[in-house]
Amino acid sequence: MASNTVPLSGVATAASVLPNSDPDVFALVANFFGLHHLAAVDQHTIKNFRFDVGVTPLSSPLGVALCVVSYFAIIKSLQAWVRARGKPFNLNWFVIVHNSLLSIGSAVLWLSMVAELLLIYNSHGFWSLACDPLGKHVAGPIYFIYFVNYVFKYVELIDTFLLALRGKPIPFLHSYHHAATLVLCWSQLWAQSCIQWLPIVINLLVHVVMYAYYALHAMGQDIWWKKHLTTGQIIQFIVALTGCILAFGSRVASLQLHILPVDQYGCWGTSGGAYVGIAIIASYLYLFIVLYKKMYARKKVAAAKRAETAASTAEKHLTNGHSNGHTPRTIDEAVANGYAKHLSQFEASNGAGRRPHQE
Repeated sequence: MASNTVPLSGVATAASVLPNSDPDVFALVANFFGLHHLAAVDQHTIKNFRFDVGVTPLSSPLGVALCVVSYFAIIKSLQAWVRARGKPFNLNWFVIVHNSLLSIGSAVLWLSMVAELLLIYNSHGFWSLACDPLGKHVAGPIYFIYFVNYVFKYVELIDTFLLALRGKPIPFLHSYHHAATLVLCWSQLWAQSCIQWLPIVINLLVHVVMYAYYALHAMGQDIWWKKHLTTGQIIQFIVALTGCILAFGSRVASLQLHILPVDQYGCWGTSGGAYVGIAIIASYLYLFIVLYKKMYARKKVAAAKRAETAASTAEKHLTNGHSNGHTPRTIDEAVANGYAKHLSQFEASNGAGRRPHQE
């Protein structure tokens, strides 16, 4: 959320008061994972990184808009191509590599971000991290990590292209989520939103697990924790949305209602950025809850069908048992085998309410 006491053009001034964070955090984490080409990124560039619209690569709003439009056009083209071809592509090996790299990359970025956030917290405290009323954290290493996360969103568009090439269905939620997240990340970089670290750090952790699942599933592994992925995504949206609303509420209370000191509670960013961020994350939450309910409903229907099939099978067994002259000898046998109808037959032949072992 942008400038409270410093205009958006004052990023350079804000950069001069960045915390004395260690610029080698990103390199250390990258080296740990053996990603030496990432560790070799010019540390001076990271320490002084700024996101300037029209200057920084991928920063043009027109470019983002064209990318989103092209994304949907490419999806339709690929689907038409596969239909005309009459046979989907077998890209299982590429799916494994793609998802494995995204899981590892998300892990590198998550660890780098957590380390940088801890440095900021130790230097300035939690409120400066959460609200940043003086705009101290709108450039430098933390903003470089935000930008790399934004670049990841372009790479993640390949997810959908792979689905199309493999002839898989592409739900609205999938394509909407990928396109909207690209817009979301760009808008928060542009608005210099103080709280953008919260949805990013949670989302990166979710992506470590999610892309690992996709890679393992492509290898033919049966993953028991698949059912928890949607729940985890819903939780991340609730936490992120809560943080964004609280930060925006603090900004409104100080800058518009004037009931709180601006220099303490005027959270950095722009109102436009806040509206976009809250609206998109809220839409995610709604759509994933709808998905969760549909999944739960399908499971109930499937369970009901299984019960119906079991009952039908039991009825057939019962009929076959009768035709062979078989009658349960005790109430326990009837109950254990699920034949409620046996009870009346048993009582007629052995005496109501009597069990042989009770005689």
